[in-house]
Amino acid sequence: MKLLSVGVPVYNAEPYLEKCVSSILTQNYREIEVILVDDGSTDASGAICDAFAKQDARVRVIHSSNCGRMEARLAAVKHAKGDFMTFVDSDDFIQPDMYEELMRLQASYGCDVVTSGMLGYRPGEESSVSLDQVDEGFYDANQIASLILPHLIWEKGTFGMIPSLCNKIFRRNLLLQQYEQTGGTRIAYGEDILIFYPMMLTVRNIYVSHKSYYFHRAKYRENIYVRDENYFSDVYEFYARLKRVFSSHKEWPIIQRALESMYITFVGQRRRMYGQYGADMQYLFPFASVQRGARVILYGAGIVGRSFYEQIRRTHYCKLVLWVDRDYVQCQAEGFPVQIISDLENVAYDAVVIAVKAPGLQEQIRRMLMETYGINAMRIITEIC
Repeated sequence: MKLLSVGVPVYNAEPYLEKCVSSILTQNYREIEVILVDDGSTDASGAICDAFAKQDARVRVIHSSNCGRMEARLAAVKHAKGDFMTFVDSDDFIQPDMYEELMRLQASYGCDVVTSGMLGYRPGEESSVSLDQVDEGFYDANQIASLILPHLIWEKGTFGMIPSLCNKIFRRNLLLQQYEQTGGTRIAYGEDILIFYPMMLTVRNIYVSHKSYYFHRAKYRENIYVRDENYFSDVYEFYARLKRVFSSHKEWPIIQRALESMYITFVGQRRRMYGQYGADMQYLFPFASVQRGARVILYGAGIVGRSFYEQIRRTHYCKLVLWVDRDYVQCQAEGFPVQIISDLENVAYDAVVIAVKAPGLQEQIRRMLMETYGINAMRIITEIC
């Protein structure tokens, strides 16, 4: 039997952790190692991890400072000994036959990846089933390119393929390679998307199973991800990265529509928090290109600029040190704190965000800022979404 490594990032999961780890250790497939990464927990999670390690030699524990789930998973990948790897989130649990069935499919077809469905779990209620929206079966590299990639990201209002890393098994070297390429990103929402979707460009073959073994609890909690202050920057980051990764693919026109549909959906989820304002918010501030806490000059007070201003004001993501526009007098009359452009010579700043949609006008403003005010091009941001 092949050794399967199971990584479990753990952070303050005391109420759920025992059920989670027990469901892994009681798998029918016995050739496993379990790597519990205690990511700086402040509750009893670390002690629970250590207790499991004393009870079962297949369990190893890594204690670290709180670095986020991506770094915790990467630590598990680096310390793993198996050629194959998977994950379980510390508040979830799995059916006893999950790894037996997925490893059987891997052995039968020699797959780089085997994927399955997921069960949305809430105590006392019937579980909901989520499946990949591609046909069940084996796909080689050519079939992945023609049958899966065009439908990978978004299909019929939801994920084409479930991006979670927990309902799959992988060749460990593929995971390691993708994590190292993604490098240092710390986001709360979309980490699986950043790893799994780009990986599909390098996967040689995959088996898609429509059976479900994984019970996912988090989707039924209060939507903590949407309420997180980093939500917009996380969503923009995985959107921008996927755009860079897939833009040269031959199916890019189809993939682009899917990617943009997914992006619009996620932004809409956050907009609903803002009531009437959210219905009017048309443009997303370029969170991924502006460092948290940066001192920002906002150039432009039209529809785009006012949308950006509201997002900065509401999220407190960065510090708005100056808002400028040629029509500052009219803007002030309307009650907006907009100043004359020349005031930018009198403030310290880290970035200038051009809040103008028209590419030609963007370029004119960018050149003016560089030539008239000596602003470094690297500090000028023009992304409009």
